[in-house]
Amino acid sequence: QLQVFKAGKDFRERCVLGANRAGKTTMGAVECSYHATGDYPQWWEGYRFSKPVKIWAAGESIAAARDIVQQKLLGDAGQWGTGTLPKASIVEVRRKPGVADAVDTVRIRHITGGVSEIGFKSYASQREDFQGVRRDFVWMDEEPSAPIYSECLLRTAATHPSEQAGRTLITATPLKGLSEIIQSFQQDGRLVENDDRFACQIGWHQTPHLTEREKAELTRGMSKHEIEARTLGHPSLGSGAIYEYSEDALVLKESMTKIPP
Repeated sequence: QLQVFKAGKDFRERCVLGANRAGKTTMGAVECSYHATGDYPQWWEGYRFSKPVKIWAAGESIAAARDIVQQKLLGDAGQWGTGTLPKASIVEVRRKPGVADAVDTVRIRHITGGVSEIGFKSYASQREDFQGVRRDFVWMDEEPSAPIYSECLLRTAATHPSEQAGRTLITATPLKGLSEIIQSFQQDGRLVENDDRFACQIGWHQTPHLTEREKAELTRGMSKHEIEARTLGHPSLGSGAIYEYSEDALVLKESMTKIPP
């Protein structure tokens, strides 16, 4: 997680492919909160905005944006300030019309004395709903469609030399396989770390808070073709594997393939 935060200083686009329960959503919410308040901790080595910012925090559906993204940032409905955003920083919470307990926009007090805004978005909306306005930071929890990602990226482009360039962050379990988005963060089949793009994987071997018993219990409820995506952050094979075996079970180790003279 610290590596991902730090990468924001040099890379405009970041993508984290992570296992379930690996802390991806918490990571996105934490970074959103630091940018919105401007109250960066001393250990922060990532990108810093010097002024109040406008942010989008997006989820796969209206319900996901409310129950996952919004909950991480604000806390449970009626208990605003119990998420990653400090209660004292919340200036105003504007509800989303027609959706129970859903928030449209939250205004956040910035340390400079100004006010930042976080708007909650859903991929279920049309591409046009992501057009027309500039945003400093866009956090996408789970993978968006390529058209929506393209719009989000355009929203963060600096339009004047005096503006700070914006940033995008995707935190996803790659259940859609080698999608167009995932491939854009790859080069020669490997995740990139060049130009303006940074990508990494977080697997269960990097999540010490999960016990072996918890991992076993979680794995039992997974489809076989989803296990690598849900436990290692490797792109899923799709809706169903042709063979119900992992690649590791079929590939010989190098030491076993050497032919004696």
